[in-house]
Amino acid sequence: MQKKVPAYHRLTGWILLAALLLGALGGAGLSARAAPMLQAATNVVISEFRTNGPNGGNDEFIDLYNPTTTDICIENWQLKVLTGSGNEAVRATIPSGVAIGAGSHFLIANSKGYSGDYDYSYTTGIVDSGGIAVFNDTNIRIDSVGMNATSIYAEGTYLTPLTGNQNRSYQRLIDGGTGIYIDKDDNFSDFQGIIPRTP
Repeated sequence: MQKKVPAYHRLTGWILLAALLLGALGGAGLSARAAPMLQAATNVVISEFRTNGPNGGNDEFIDLYNPTTTDICIENWQLKVLTGSGNEAVRATIPSGVAIGAGSHFLIANSKGYSGDYDYSYTTGIVDSGGIAVFNDTNIRIDSVGMNATSIYAEGTYLTPLTGNQNRSYQRLIDGGTGIYIDKDDNFSDFQGIIPRTP
């Protein structure tokens, strides 16, 4: 006479078999993965820039943006660039008492070539194939972009230099669903070329 297997024994066997099968599938690369997180900017970022414009090599600007919900004081912050020889040079030092409001922009432009409105200016041009960086008042680099493979300001993959007198710029990408400025610490992934463009 065949012995009857209790129902709870059969259930335990099925659970063990399912666990083994799931383990095998996981080993085959079918394990569950979390969705990638959107890397949102959490400090002042370079939101747009150009090193050449319709009015020539001095028709340039750097637009800073505060993506946070609080004002950020930028007094004594510095805009630095890389010269043709690769050395760092200060183009502008922000005066005392200046802050970028929450969700607001601050435009720095070359007063010798840029014809629009701006918040602060400099007078010596930026090398097209160099780099641009923003440093805070303790000389910590907050954000930067590089336009050649050896640029010390490049974050990840560098951007192709903007040359020629065209109305174009590089603009930081914004996530379409959330309106959040993207900051992956990779220039190529964070920016796109825009034609025509003025900040």
